[in-house]
Amino acid sequence: MIEVSKLNGEKYFVNAEAIDFIETTPDTVLTLASGKKLLVLESPSVIIKRIVAYKQKIYLNLPGTLAEMLHEQSAEADRENAE
Repeated sequence: MIEVSKLNGEKYFVNAEAIDFIETTPDTVLTLASGKKLLVLESPSVIIKRIVAYKQKIYLNLPGTLAEMLHEQSAEADRENAE
C-alpha cells in the first residue's frame, strides 16, 4: 500500500498493485484495475517513487534472492554429479 492525498489534503492508502495507470489532466488521476479513478494531489513522479519504494521493501526483503537460489541449485547439482 502507498499513501496518497485527496485533493482536500486527506490522506489514505491505495494498493500499489491495483494501479493500472497514472494520468495528468492536469490533476493526477490514478486508474485502478477495477476501473475506479482516484484524483490525488501527488505528481505522477511522486506516485511512481512510492510504488518503487513499496516494491523494493516487499521484494528485497524476501528470504533469498533469485541469484542465491540459482547458485544453491547449481551447487547441489554439482555435488550430485560428483557422487
